[in-house]
Amino acid sequence: MPAQDFERLKIHLSDQPALMAQAMLDVYSKSLNRKFLESLSKLKTETPNQAVVLAKRILFFENIKIISAQIEKHQINIKNSKTLSTSLKERSKMLENLDRLANQAIAEADWSSQVISLNLVAKQNKRFYDEVLSLPVPEGLVGDQVQEYLTLLTQQVAPQQNKAQMSEIKLTEFWADQKISLKYNEAYQNMISSHPTWIKYLRNELAELELVAPVESKENFKNIVAKIDQSENSITSKSQPSIAELEKARLELKANPFEIAALKNILELEKLGQRTAMVKYLENRLSGLTKNNENIQSDKNATTQETH
Repeated sequence: MPAQDFERLKIHLSDQPALMAQAMLDVYSKSLNRKFLESLSKLKTETPNQAVVLAKRILFFENIKIISAQIEKHQINIKNSKTLSTSLKERSKMLENLDRLANQAIAEADWSSQVISLNLVAKQNKRFYDEVLSLPVPEGLVGDQVQEYLTLLTQQVAPQQNKAQMSEIKLTEFWADQKISLKYNEAYQNMISSHPTWIKYLRNELAELELVAPVESKENFKNIVAKIDQSENSITSKSQPSIAELEKARLELKANPFEIAALKNILELEKLGQRTAMVKYLENRLSGLTKNNENIQSDKNATTQETH
């Protein structure tokens, strides 16, 4: 859904937050405007809304990728004691930011976000621990000084080692819980079936999960991706309306806003385009217009009968 369409619809969706959420996600899929997605993630709905949940997960994975890239790029500078101290603090700060994201995922109780973030927490804290302990011993240290230096260094990175181990234990528990795995597999299947336009977001998420999944769990994600491929083939095989067709139908409806035929025409085009939010809005509008026409006709018939 183009942004201009959403601006026209927004006033009609103010009392329908579920439809508003779907419409906002449709707009984001076209614009990729992060601020728009952030607004959607904060939208309040009476019951949990899949579009809002998905918006939060898209933002989460974007943030995870940014922090992960920063950590991967960062190198410990051993030029001198000052640069070493500075770079160790920099890495520690990055790991703290990663922890915050992991805690956010835990607070949201979102399985996929927790798995991805815990995997990164374990991987990056272990990497930090290994890198620090493999640093060359400073020149000039001899005998007991070397052992004292290594002991102090080990103590300094012991929290990172502990965090890596605890995260790995938690990950093992996550993957071992078949009930949770099945629950989320079903959730993915339902989202694919009910919201085909969200497939590209789900594909990215599933690709991340397959990378970190243990061998015995990878097959589940391959099966879900196979279903995504089937859904994509089904969508592309359908005749998609052209921009010219949609614009012509919109102009006709604008010129005849109470014409049922014009409303039905654009509704069918939007269905072909898989624009769920617009389809639901138009269906509600068509239902209201039909009832209104029926009431008018009923009043006319009643007036006719009275005159006779």
